[in-house]
Amino acid sequence: MDELLTQASVIRKSQAGEDDNFLELSVQESSGSRDAKEKAQIQQKPPSSPEDALEALRHEPDYDSLISVLNFLSRHETPGSSFPFIKLPGPKAAQLVQVLVLEIVPNYWALLVEDVHQAKISGLKLLLYCLSSITGINAILVRLKALIQEAKTEATTKVRRPDISLNLGILLDLLCRVLQGDGWLPEAWKIATMGQEGLSRVRPRVQEIVATFGGGRVISLAAEAEEVAKSSNSSKMLDNVWPADSLQYAQWLGRNITTVANAHLTPEEMKFGSDLFAKGLRLGHSDTLIKQLISELVLKNEADPEKFGLLLNSLPLTEQRKVLSSVLKLFSAEHLDRLGQCESDDTKPVISAVAGSLSSILASNDNGKRCLVEWLTASSGAGLGEGVGIRRAVLAVISQQRDDLVTVLEKSLSQFGDQLYIKHSPTLQQEGPAPGRWRARFLGMVVGEALSGLVDKGDKRLNFKMEETDQGEGRWYKSLTEVSDKIGTLDPLRKAPIDIPCRKPQAERVSLHRPAPQPPRTGFIIEELSDEEGLEEEHIVPYAKPDSDAEDSDDDATLVTRNKPKAPVYIRDLIKYLRDTESYDHQKLALTTAPTLIRRKADFGTEVSEHAEELATLLVGLSDKFEIDNFDDLRVQGMIALVVAKSAVMGLWFAKTFFDGDYSISQRASILVVLGLSAREVAGFETSEYAAAASFPSKSLPERVECLYLGNSPSKQSSSVLKALPPNALDHIATSLTSKFLAPLAATAADAATGPDILKLSTFTSRLDQQQPDDNQPNNPKIKYKSARGIVPTPTSAQSPTPPPP
Repeated sequence: MDELLTQASVIRKSQAGEDDNFLELSVQESSGSRDAKEKAQIQQKPPSSPEDALEALRHEPDYDSLISVLNFLSRHETPGSSFPFIKLPGPKAAQLVQVLVLEIVPNYWALLVEDVHQAKISGLKLLLYCLSSITGINAILVRLKALIQEAKTEATTKVRRPDISLNLGILLDLLCRVLQGDGWLPEAWKIATMGQEGLSRVRPRVQEIVATFGGGRVISLAAEAEEVAKSSNSSKMLDNVWPADSLQYAQWLGRNITTVANAHLTPEEMKFGSDLFAKGLRLGHSDTLIKQLISELVLKNEADPEKFGLLLNSLPLTEQRKVLSSVLKLFSAEHLDRLGQCESDDTKPVISAVAGSLSSILASNDNGKRCLVEWLTASSGAGLGEGVGIRRAVLAVISQQRDDLVTVLEKSLSQFGDQLYIKHSPTLQQEGPAPGRWRARFLGMVVGEALSGLVDKGDKRLNFKMEETDQGEGRWYKSLTEVSDKIGTLDPLRKAPIDIPCRKPQAERVSLHRPAPQPPRTGFIIEELSDEEGLEEEHIVPYAKPDSDAEDSDDDATLVTRNKPKAPVYIRDLIKYLRDTESYDHQKLALTTAPTLIRRKADFGTEVSEHAEELATLLVGLSDKFEIDNFDDLRVQGMIALVVAKSAVMGLWFAKTFFDGDYSISQRASILVVLGLSAREVAGFETSEYAAAASFPSKSLPERVECLYLGNSPSKQSSSVLKALPPNALDHIATSLTSKFLAPLAATAADAATGPDILKLSTFTSRLDQQQPDDNQPNNPKIKYKSARGIVPTPTSAQSPTPPPP
């Protein structure tokens, strides 16, 4: 039905003269109420203060009164301020903004939009000006969120309210119009920081602006409200809700940050712009935001690239790396990739311009220059998939510092010859500093000849005399040593791009594998297939499969626990485990180890005495959070061990805790159980199962061995199967070992020292002594033989060597 009706004109009557009297008399005659009189008086009286304006807005003003109030609010300024009162942060301004958003906008929006081009003083422009503050944006967002929640409730209760989608469309249109413009955020910054207020009041306001516009709050609420409004056919004002589009919002944010950076910068204002920049990088369109800033702050005529560098300096180091990587990709894609291998002289000004822009951006940023060095020497390859132009530009910037250039050269050469890197790197990555196998051999020869050409002269230059290194690609690589790019001006980048003819780098690549000779064509056609295309992938060696681990035998990999805690061996470790109430393993180990560890450490040092009360407090207050098996028994045994270890101190402590401690009935009952069982154990009526396991190894020998060294009773000796050794047992063992092992070794050593047997001489007396051994020493005869060094006595035995013949 609405489509069949067409609006012809809008006619409004003024309230002057007789019409005013007639309206006043009609109100008095029809209603006769006091509120109607007050309302008419408020509408006729122009506002003179913010309180009057608030009162007029709350009493449903007519259109002319509304325009009068908006005109007053847009011009009324407080002393010492250059902004209207309604834009300043304060409770009264917040009330005015709230009334405008909740009551005035839904009721008068259609009239305000119609009169935007008809009236001399546009009410819509006045309204937008009054709401163009952080207070107004927050009020709109809060109202959007409330309407979205009401729409969700309507969907569950199945009660349709057409006004919800209509109001959502009005608020979205209002949000788009309020945020329009590139100077919105600088004005919000000035309003938040004006005056002589302290930093404690200014900082929260600035943080609120950064969180509201730098985060995704505006985008998320606008997108959700647009989706809810579009679900109903009653909304017709949703043609272009740009705040709901993250790409358009990122562009708007970039333009506002540019306005902040181009202003007369103070350190605080630059920090504000950097915070907005850092927040905007997380909106999902970081490349778009960076491109917007580069085009406005670097590539635009009369732009100052150092301002972009100031924004970059205030970012964290990780964010600086991401931004610089995006900047390099942007320069490469927009200006350098079309140059190909950059062989023409016309490409040098463009490369110098890119180097000049990078140098200006990083003029006062040492961290940024280190990031460029890391980019050039990264294991993933510098500019992977990009042309050589961007690497030449970065090298021109790095070459300004000799130390940085030496670092790049050393790391590149180290990576170039790394065999492990060559074997396991992807093919595309190997085309950078260290390509795979046959390419590595080709580039190795090229690099060798190029470096030799720089150092050696004449015939001493290295020359492999290979066709591949002297043609096409090889000659191009060797010509890179003669390239020296300089820092230039940015004029070539600011002009329209000129098409520079370039040669594709892959067109003249010479294969190192010469094709096999073709067989003569006969009746049968034999086609020889070559596997050269897959050579690089075949030579890439995969990493070895790791050894199997017993802990990985579980089918579910998420259940494997590699860092298993060890049982505590000190009382302080036991206390730490008991305090860790979030770890099941620590709690279980502490409970199972506590009875044994406390008993073992009772008389060994002062650990238990120093931490006894702390241990008791932890054990009494411990709860079974993980439902551990035998939890109550283990906890009670730990407390019993404390009482048994330090009876005089801990018995009194547990008795006092039972009456004075703030514990539950079950915990008090466990204290009574501990006192009873520990008293029986101390008295000797019971023996704990943990007592034997807690005993330290003593210095006494086992009973069966001890009886061999101490005089025992006959009963103990009869029960042992071992017999006592004689007093000279050790002497007999020593003599036996000497005769059986040491004597043959000594004889063999003597023979080796005196030479062969044929050269040995002995006297008649020695032979006689050999034939008639001494009766006094039948078990240990001695033989004397003469050698070149004299008569040497040699002990003999059953294994002694035979004396030499005379």
